[in-house]
Amino acid sequence: MKKFLTTLIFLALIATTSIFVSCSSDDNNNSVQIQQDPLLGRWIAEKVAVKVTVDGNVMQDETGDITNELDLYFEFKEGNVVTLYQKQFSTGQVNEGTGTYTISGSTMTINISGEPQNFTYALENGELTLKLNEKGEIEGQNYIVEITYFLYK
Repeated sequence: MKKFLTTLIFLALIATTSIFVSCSSDDNNNSVQIQQDPLLGRWIAEKVAVKVTVDGNVMQDETGDITNELDLYFEFKEGNVVTLYQKQFSTGQVNEGTGTYTISGSTMTINISGEPQNFTYALENGELTLKLNEKGEIEGQNYIVEITYFLYK
């Protein structure tokens, strides 16, 4: 069963593989102030929560600090461009990709490898959370893997 859970978590991690302009009127000058979108920039993952459910039974539900195991960040740029970078310290393996993102309500869709991933998205008090739900079937068992990334600038 441990091999099964490890495979699920590995598959889910692999799967994850606007500027606002306001004008200010001042009697002494006519300046334009550019307010940057708070999402833009590099967001580094410090914690990850993983919940694995198999055939309705919760097999794993943990939240932990990943900074000793993994360098993982999302970098959001103007024009809805996003880069995902992941380096596993134990193996030295690096995965990196650039794609696009869109936001609709509380859903952020990230498309890096041609397969869009839908995340539940929240940006509050300097913390960005991205939650991914993956559902599927392996070896005749239905699974749900929920991965929540807690990211900070």
